[in-house]
Amino acid sequence: MKYLVLAAAILMWANGLKPATDYWFNFVLVNGTEVSPLGHFRLPPNAGANLDSLKYAFFSCSNWPTGYFNAYDQASKYDLDFWMHLGDYYYEYGISDGSKDVRWEAPPQGLQPSGDIQSLDDYRRRHALYRRDPGLQALSATAALIAIWDDHEFMNNVWSGGAQNQYPGEVEYWQRRSNALRAYTEWMPIRWNMTDTPALNVPANYAINRTFDFGNLATLFMLEDRVTKRTQAGQDSNEFDPTEITDPDVSAEPIVGSLAPSDWNSTVDAAMLQLQQQLNIKRTNKSDLMLGPNQIAWIQSETQRLLLYAVDKILMPNVIAMIVIVIQLQDYEGVLQSAMAPNDAVQQYWQEVYDNLTTTPAAGAPNHTYQTFATTPSSLSKYASIQNVTDSVLTSSRVDVALGRYNINNDFDSWQGYLWDRYYFLGNISKANNPTIYSGDSHDFWTGYLTLVNPEEYVTNGSNVPTSPIVATEFDGGSVSSDGGSSTDTWPLDYSNAAWMAANPNMVHVEQRYKGYVYVELTPTNQHVEQIYVSTIASMDYVGFCGVAFDVPARVNGSGEIVINPGKCGSVPGATTPYKSSGVLVTPTYTVSGVKPTSIQAGTAMPTDSFLTAA
Repeated sequence: MKYLVLAAAILMWANGLKPATDYWFNFVLVNGTEVSPLGHFRLPPNAGANLDSLKYAFFSCSNWPTGYFNAYDQASKYDLDFWMHLGDYYYEYGISDGSKDVRWEAPPQGLQPSGDIQSLDDYRRRHALYRRDPGLQALSATAALIAIWDDHEFMNNVWSGGAQNQYPGEVEYWQRRSNALRAYTEWMPIRWNMTDTPALNVPANYAINRTFDFGNLATLFMLEDRVTKRTQAGQDSNEFDPTEITDPDVSAEPIVGSLAPSDWNSTVDAAMLQLQQQLNIKRTNKSDLMLGPNQIAWIQSETQRLLLYAVDKILMPNVIAMIVIVIQLQDYEGVLQSAMAPNDAVQQYWQEVYDNLTTTPAAGAPNHTYQTFATTPSSLSKYASIQNVTDSVLTSSRVDVALGRYNINNDFDSWQGYLWDRYYFLGNISKANNPTIYSGDSHDFWTGYLTLVNPEEYVTNGSNVPTSPIVATEFDGGSVSSDGGSSTDTWPLDYSNAAWMAANPNMVHVEQRYKGYVYVELTPTNQHVEQIYVSTIASMDYVGFCGVAFDVPARVNGSGEIVINPGKCGSVPGATTPYKSSGVLVTPTYTVSGVKPTSIQAGTAMPTDSFLTAA
């Protein structure tokens, strides 16, 4: 397996690189007979040096079986200064239902390994499989990657002492986590000395949080929130854990599942408000940590350093397990009482959908129906089909409505489950001039403002406290291929998007239909953000397009209002030419001489040196 041999060539440091310089590189097999395509990256100027602009993109959640990585291919057509992956670079799952997989091939082909990955060899092979994707290869050859992990690089919903999908009979958790970390450091551009890893049965200090300064224009913080200090969420942590809390939607089902919302009475009100209070008390437990005190102190120190040297912007990629601005809450009733529908016909349609999904037909009347709306490849076979509203659909829809009406958060494996760490984190970055957070993990696109809410107010006022001060902006990218909100097919997607915004006053935009990434152009006066979508992940024949754009004018010295303005989409390069070979991907014919290169050679054009000479 040739791509496994290449792993040995990747395990080297490129030393002596110069700032503000373009570099080209490739890999040569030890026997000197095979040469990789030529790659390129550029380095920024030193901290404090003048820098007029940055162009970059960020991604998250690339799941091999569920679709092609067209987003990577599309982004490779930009002239990026760098790109970021905010976690779930790969998934640890094995084959579940091959009939639903886009890239299905019967074993021993297809997903490698075919089962859940556990051993060091498993994790290495899964990395190697992903590197075979042509879209990922194209982007990797175009610009430098700054990466951080989330949970699936280890195990689903991993925390410092366990994970959701860690079952009896599998490789023991501490060993499995160490295997994942070692493979990650072998395949990804990140520095980690495995000899520093403590005993396997001791929580390791995997704090790979780090800072990148881009001249005098921006500073980038990368945060580690999974395996260093995160405590158990208490939800979806492990089905064998006796301390696991019941999911809020499961707790709500016996309270509201048999009744239409119009029939909810004072007894239902009391039970649902009691559930809300219990969950808010759990979410405001000060001993529940996501970042932990050391990383919070690091954020405080770095922010103060930037203020001292008057750096104008701070870019804060927030690669946590869910986005910060979302309260994991949709208000399907609030939408109907607002003016969010674009016209009366849509408002009437949403009302009909609401009635069909939440009320039982009169005796003798025909069954209510709904039209499916899921757009993910695994659901396309029934897209736009008409289905009967079954008892289970009625129950789940009523629970959806109840969680919105009573402001009950349905997710604890997110910032909403760690409200004190969220408070400390936002309190520190709020002191910066222009704090912006980039996130992934949710598989959908979100845009909005972040507010500083004292966790004690959640207990007294419920989940939503919209009067809190705005301290930052957040832009969250959809997934490269993982299923998102569009995999839920009962509520129309435009209605679902509006329901998110109705429940979250600080949310500006929601998009659950498309896969893609976020493209950013940063200058001293403005942050221009574009959501770039791909038309499909079911095949490599796709079209790339800009769905929506935003502009965030820079504030001076931390003064002035934080504003997200509508922006204008720019042209998307190569939008209709998927997987066209570009300069860096054309593999030239080389004559190999001398010894294997041990460092990267700089140049102002395609380089020639003592190791490689273009024929």
